[in-house]
Amino acid sequence: MTLEEMLELLPDNDTGAIDAADLRSVVTGLYELAQGLAAKVNAVESYHDSISITGAWQYNGTPGVVPGGMQITTATGRLSDAAWIRFAKFDQDNRDFSTVLARASTLFIQQAQNAGTWGKVFVTGPGVDGGSYVELPISWALGSGSASTANWQRVVVVVTVPTTGAEVLDIG
Repeated sequence: MTLEEMLELLPDNDTGAIDAADLRSVVTGLYELAQGLAAKVNAVESYHDSISITGAWQYNGTPGVVPGGMQITTATGRLSDAAWIRFAKFDQDNRDFSTVLARASTLFIQQAQNAGTWGKVFVTGPGVDGGSYVELPISWALGSGSASTANWQRVVVVVTVPTTGAEVLDIG
């Protein structure tokens, strides 16, 4: 219900033409508008309560292996059906992502030279420190096909980390 429609239900009170049904319609309209606004505010707050950090690794498509330096691997060699993904703690720019990865909530992974090969996954539990790598349990969200990437390709990864109720990360 628009504001104009609500005002049409409430003519000047000179005639006493406003009844309970008119007021109920206006209140219902205001409630529905408030619900829509609340959903939008929640979406903005959710976005506001996270940060995203981008890194680049080399994709090693061999299923189930420990990643070498600056590599990522998955349980199956594909994102779409992998139960976990492993990241070498240091990306190709030699930045230590261990803290960021341990707190990740979502990952967006794209082959650097092919925007058509990408996938988004949800991190479904805490990261496990494997010494030289961090293993994250994941579930497939969406992407292009199986989002398998050609072996040994550079992939860009956007790591989203929630900041609600936690310290702000200083990654320098």
